Amino acid sequence: MIAAYRQRNHMNIAFLSNEDLPLPIDNDDRRYLVIYTPPKLSEAFYNELWTEIAQGGIEAFYHYLLHLDLSNFNPKSEPPGTVAKRDLAEVSKQSEDQFIEEWMVGDTPYPFGPCGGKQLYLAYTRWCRANGIRFPRNAIQSQRQSRCEVAFLVRCSEIRYRDPEE
Repeated sequence: MIAAYRQRNHMNIAFLSNEDLPLPIDNDDRRYLVIYTPPKLSEAFYNELWTEIAQGGIEAFYHYLLHLDLSNFNPKSEPPGTVAKRDLAEVSKQSEDQFIEEWMVGDTPYPFGPCGGKQLYLAYTRWCRANGIRFPRNAIQSQRQSRCEVAFLVRCSEIRYRDPEE
């Protein structure tokens, strides 16, 4: 038997994908740098690129990197935020979080305000059906529902409203 020992993790991984959601990330993620790459460019662009490479472009780029001033670089800093990262975090959101955000800003047919957990879940399931989103089973529902109830019911009494789908 080999005795267990601790080893520092020095691993870096690059993910390359054409998918809209290659890897789900949270809004407050501090591990990944997400870079958007545009669709394929024109043939002329690639011809110019290959000409540049043939004329010492790789060597020039290497020289640039070797002489790049990194005196202000902090290897412990978080990766920069990018539009691509924000967009990836947005499409990574759980449907419950998407619903709550839309409900709070008035983008659902349901008025925002204190309500019962059953009313909130009913509104959520109808929102899911209207948006083609599969909603969670009851076990997951109770976890998310309780989080919503804490946020909206703790300090308020229940307000009844007419459901627009009835």
